[in-house]
Amino acid sequence: MPNRLANERSPYLAQHSSNPVDWYPWGPAAFEAAKVADKPIYLSIGYSTCHWCHVMERESFSDAATAVVLNESFICVKVDREERPDVDRIYMAFVQATTGQGGWPMNVFLTPDLHPIFGTTYIPAQDAPPHHQGFLSICKDFASKWGTDKVEMKAQANEITDEDMEKAQELRSQAQSMDAEGQTEAAVGVITEAIQCHPTSGSLYAVRAAMLLKLGKVLSAIKDCDEAIHCSPNAARPYKVRGKARAKLERWEEAALDLAKANQIDYDDDTYEQLKHLQTEKVPQAIEQRKLLEHQQQIGITEAKATHCLHMLMYTLHCISQGGICDHVGGGFSRYSVDEFWHVPHFEKMLYDNAQLVSAYCTAFLVDRRPLYERCIVDTLEYVRRELTHPEGGFYSAQDADSLATPDAPSTTEGAYYVWSADEIGELIKSLHPRAKEVLMPSFGVREEGNVHPVCDPRGELKGKNVLFLEKTTEQVAHETGVPADEIAELATKCKALLFQARQKRPKPHLDDKVVTSWNGLMISAYAKAFQVLRKEEYLAAARKAITFIRNKLYDDKNTQLLRCWRDGPSTIPAFHSDYACFIQGLLDTYGCVGNPMMLKWADQLQTKVEALFGVKEGAYFDSTEDPHLVVRMKEDHDGAEPAANSITAMNVWRLGHLLQRAELLERGKHCILGLKRQITNHPRATSQLLAALDLYSQSCIIVAVTGDPLAPDTHLLLQPVLLRLVVRVVVVYYDPAQPLFKEVPYLQGLASQDGKPTAHVFESWTHKGEATTPAALEELLMTFGVV
Repeated sequence: MPNRLANERSPYLAQHSSNPVDWYPWGPAAFEAAKVADKPIYLSIGYSTCHWCHVMERESFSDAATAVVLNESFICVKVDREERPDVDRIYMAFVQATTGQGGWPMNVFLTPDLHPIFGTTYIPAQDAPPHHQGFLSICKDFASKWGTDKVEMKAQANEITDEDMEKAQELRSQAQSMDAEGQTEAAVGVITEAIQCHPTSGSLYAVRAAMLLKLGKVLSAIKDCDEAIHCSPNAARPYKVRGKARAKLERWEEAALDLAKANQIDYDDDTYEQLKHLQTEKVPQAIEQRKLLEHQQQIGITEAKATHCLHMLMYTLHCISQGGICDHVGGGFSRYSVDEFWHVPHFEKMLYDNAQLVSAYCTAFLVDRRPLYERCIVDTLEYVRRELTHPEGGFYSAQDADSLATPDAPSTTEGAYYVWSADEIGELIKSLHPRAKEVLMPSFGVREEGNVHPVCDPRGELKGKNVLFLEKTTEQVAHETGVPADEIAELATKCKALLFQARQKRPKPHLDDKVVTSWNGLMISAYAKAFQVLRKEEYLAAARKAITFIRNKLYDDKNTQLLRCWRDGPSTIPAFHSDYACFIQGLLDTYGCVGNPMMLKWADQLQTKVEALFGVKEGAYFDSTEDPHLVVRMKEDHDGAEPAANSITAMNVWRLGHLLQRAELLERGKHCILGLKRQITNHPRATSQLLAALDLYSQSCIIVAVTGDPLAPDTHLLLQPVLLRLVVRVVVVYYDPAQPLFKEVPYLQGLASQDGKPTAHVFESWTHKGEATTPAALEELLMTFGVV
């Protein structure tokens, strides 16, 4: 029988609509029910293409016995993190602060007034003595404690204020910096002060334990780990630190148990051997990669340092493109790899990852026009066109990691759509060439026994299967086999086409067909940048079509406001700061390609709305509007899987301010950055996009005002020194004196073309510096500012 989620538009909530759990969607009805019954709230947050969310749904939420406990003892609330990033961010901050880690599914137990008591990520259904409680046991214990100690639990949840958590995090950062500089003894004192601010944070005890272990205080470190595990029983770090501490005491079996637990490995006779091969997840950091590229272009960077930045970036992008995280058959990139070699991916494909990686490869292509980068751009955008595009132009959110291995399989498994046995491939390619297996198997890293290490496959779903990756170059295979390299390259292309055709016959992964405004903004930017560097008209058409989709389906003309998402109709959820920021960026990037003044005008209007909804007089912008059901109104201050909204907005107002000569916007951007000064100082790697914005504000802006038809070939030829190179502090405005938008922009008045030709007028912070009608003249002019 369907529950309350049956009529929800979210694919994630719909996946749970047949659970025996009496779910509520996030909203007043759930909160009122909790207050009336004086029950704790069990909050479950995830998203529809999340592998471990599926696992928990099958193991726990579909289980009748578990549902009985949840329904009797809790008000159960289900949230799609992609619909409500504001709710997700609040409780993720709590989970990360208390456990030292985060992720989905996220499980948080709240008081009836929405204050968190305990939270963690995925919880297995079954107990695993002696260290691990299963989900049902945790729920029973929590319900029992609530029955006897609810007053104390409420008081404890309410006494840890947001200020306490923020101060604890600040002290933690300070202590870790001191520890990194060799001041470990003093750092212990600082982290102890942090624990006093937040005494239930398991992650703080784990941090202090690691420092104590470094100082040789092994027993004290173990004691702190015990406390950390008591506070956060499902966090990995305290087990890892305790395992190392016990190893120092030569308590080998206990150490192995701890390390196995830390890495979710079942302890058996092979554990010691497996511990030598523990995987390290690697997530593409497209924001950092683009920052590295831009950093090497900055004034004051030595040639050696610029070369080092460039090498790091190119090497990383090369490795990502060769690994199994890149889909060599169908295009696109998976969320992350579960090993350190980019080989075995976590197979879900997210729109925002692919958008940011396309942008990163476009930026790299401007610096080094490698065919590899072009292939990544083209293949990924072809994947997006084929699998993630609504007929009317919007972009869908994601494809699942899990799918049915065969149409009659009883349940889905991770990676089933993407992996191959050696026999399958051999049968498909045998007609291509007499030595097809000998040539192509090594090219794609295929092994008869499969190429996935058991540690990367804890549930055994990929045993005997191969994740394709580019293990050897055509030249290497040519040298080993004697088959000419060009013949191998042709065979590889034909092989991928055959595999693609065969794969299309398999059951496809679930598609999350929500259209999310912020992620569409990121993909619009990606298409605009791809058009800029490759000049494929279909890319520009895709960007413009998506903008039209947002205008028609996710924009409230009456209130001049965006909405968060659309699926068979617009949601009732207003857009968040990130939606405005990313979509404005998409409008500005597309304007830079086509010069359509309506895009610039709409971007300006939406930025005015950002100031009204999320702005303050000074400091950074809020993530969301006022909401009585949010225990805190947060300001996004770091880049994660998506860039922070404040970072994007700081760059948007820098561009708008210079294009439209609005000094007040530039001041607003400076205040935004200054409001996050502490985060930039303490966590520079987490603020790459904000650092890029800071670079822009620390230098003069070069404005290229073009008179002439923006889409004419002569105009594009003239702008090649700007469009086909990486220039980080140059903006282009396409000036049309007939447009009302430009009539109140002082520096543009009186500009005209020379001899009827497109003309580039160059300004430095609104001061005219010269003009050019040829690419060579424009390049020479720009060289005087050090931007090319």
